[in-house]
Amino acid sequence: MGVEQLVQQELVQQELSVLPPRYHLLGEREQQYFKDLQAYEAPWLYEKLVQEKQVTSEEDYQLRFTEWKKYVALLRISAEGLGMVSQRVDMLWHQFILFTRHYTDFSEQFYGKYIHHEPKTSFTPLDTKIDERFYEWYHLVYGCVPEIWRG
Repeated sequence: MGVEQLVQQELVQQELSVLPPRYHLLGEREQQYFKDLQAYEAPWLYEKLVQEKQVTSEEDYQLRFTEWKKYVALLRISAEGLGMVSQRVDMLWHQFILFTRHYTDFSEQFYGKYIHHEPKTSFTPLDTKIDERFYEWYHLVYGCVPEIWRG
């Protein structure tokens, strides 16, 4: 395997990992949190998204689900509202919520309480800074913001 292939393989592994680049500097409890989050899988959600033709491949699903888990970690770390700026990740979130027991358990395990999803409407205005805060926190914890979160 050539150097370029090794670099590409490493990039893909990083892309599908919720472990932050400075993971090794975290305490034991924080490391365990990220290990548990990384290990969490939802095959029933993948099946539903395939049935609904909402993902194009297993790789597409894995990317979206990994970024969703990162979003939850950022919510927990930041302890403030963060915007959901990716339609692709948001669509996965909508389907996850439909599995109410799994979603409630996931929320409690990785956020500490139920994660509410509140869309912006004239009746439910959102803080105008939530999208900006998301990008700030993502960059702080994970580094460069991947394409899935842009536009």
